[in-house]
Amino acid sequence: MSSSSSKPSSKPSKPVAQSQSSPQPKPSSLSSHIALVELKSRILASVLKLSDRDTYQIAIDDLEKVIGSLPSDGFSVLLSCLLIDPASPAGDSAAAVSGRNVARRESVRLLALLCSAQPDAGASHLPKIIAHIIRRLKDPLSDSSVRDACRDAFGSLATLYLRSHANEAYNGGGGGGGSSTAASLAGLFVKPLLEVLGEQNKTVQVGAAASLAKVVECGGVGGGAVAFQKLCPRICRMLAGQSILAKGALLSVISSLAQVRMIDLLLRWSAFKVVEIIGVGKLRNFRS
Repeated sequence: MSSSSSKPSSKPSKPVAQSQSSPQPKPSSLSSHIALVELKSRILASVLKLSDRDTYQIAIDDLEKVIGSLPSDGFSVLLSCLLIDPASPAGDSAAAVSGRNVARRESVRLLALLCSAQPDAGASHLPKIIAHIIRRLKDPLSDSSVRDACRDAFGSLATLYLRSHANEAYNGGGGGGGSSTAASLAGLFVKPLLEVLGEQNKTVQVGAAASLAKVVECGGVGGGAVAFQKLCPRICRMLAGQSILAKGALLSVISSLAQVRMIDLLLRWSAFKVVEIIGVGKLRNFRS
């Protein structure tokens, strides 16, 4: 008699397949991204207002608040916005030129303020920041306020990076390696400024000389003077040459070298070579 009971299936039952959806971004990561997008929109809106005399003070106040409360991941966002050329009224009218210079002046000042607020983040972007300030110095349309802002920014950056690094190497007994690193870091400032001094424009040369003097003055304090050992002979040769149109302004660099206690080098070069190569009469003319 055949059995009517059903035989159990020999195949094992398959587990219910779980849906394999793509991983969703973490809520914290998504909110951080949205916050950065909103921050960039806010910064760009303020940057656009810098060239308008009716709104530039509001824009400055807002950008300074942003810098004061900026998260670490917002540094590159703010930096990229400050490095763009601020919009200005079209044309070459006095109002357009003035608005453009105000925007550029404040952008340079805010760059230095940003690095002061977040020096570690600024260190990795230092070549880019210096290159931007150099472009402002080389622009013949920049007025005295822009050149003064470039000078002050160079002084702030030199204090922040050159002086602090030199003091650490000096106090820590870094030896020759510390001196070599200090000289290499100083080259980031000195080399592009010396190149600007080669521009055949007296106003541009004046701005570059003032900035170079500020770098020496602010960055050469303490153990930082060693980074500028080769600068004095270079400046003396430039004074003796014919390519420098703003030789009076260039003497301020020698004055700054004296202020950072490089007197022995100055005695060997400035007191003898400058007078010997240039002549007393020409030296007096430079000062005038």
